[in-house]
Amino acid sequence: FPSHDIAPANGTVYLFTATATTTINQLRKLQTSSGTCTVTIQINGVNVTGLTNLSVTSTPQNPTATGANVASTGQDVTLIIASVSSATKLQFTLDATLPLT
Repeated sequence: FPSHDIAPANGTVYLFTATATTTINQLRKLQTSSGTCTVTIQINGVNVTGLTNLSVTSTPQNPTATGANVASTGQDVTLIIASVSSATKLQFTLDATLPLT
């Protein structure tokens, strides 16, 4: 999936709707340019285990999903941003696996 570069603000950011069964694996290079915030990845409103309430700073991290990480066809994948404190430029790449066709 493409890299994301978001101006962080408290709220929900729509990422995509699964067009096939999709496994969320990890967030790569998750960081802000400055400041802090917390993020959570959800599938249809359910937190992805391992990608919940992540504290994000200017130090890159690569958190891995450990459960509740499979989106069925038609389910929405969203990013919840909270506790924004002077954060700028939230960046990450969502690593996900789609079935081979």
